[in-house]
Amino acid sequence: MEIISLVEKGWTGARQVTIDAVCAGHSVRHFVRGKLPRTVLEVLTPYPNMRIQGYSPRWYRMVVWGALVRRTLSMSTPLVLVDNERALRWVTRWFSWWRNRVVLVPESLGAPLLLTPSGEPIDRQQWLAMLA
Repeated sequence: MEIISLVEKGWTGARQVTIDAVCAGHSVRHFVRGKLPRTVLEVLTPYPNMRIQGYSPRWYRMVVWGALVRRTLSMSTPLVLVDNERALRWVTRWFSWWRNRVVLVPESLGAPLLLTPSGEPIDRQQWLAMLA
């Protein structure tokens, strides 16, 4: 399964959650809003199936939209992680047929808590079951 992580405010929570997915053999691609220095990228990506790419805020939404459209046209349905309510609304509005494939990972919490678009919490066991 492919997981796309949209990171606008903070990447720590999304990265912690996706480490489980990478360890389970899934590929993860983080789209980070803002440029990341090469030294930071080298520290952040110790896993072979995890890619972290930073994009200029000016082009971020366009790049993400293009990536999601490409996945739609190729008939692959990735699991999409978002880190804020605004991104959740944006993705579910444009890609409403993916509503059950979008998960909110709020960065403001100490430990990452996952929420479905309807606001239902997902614990770690349910997250691991989604990855299976």
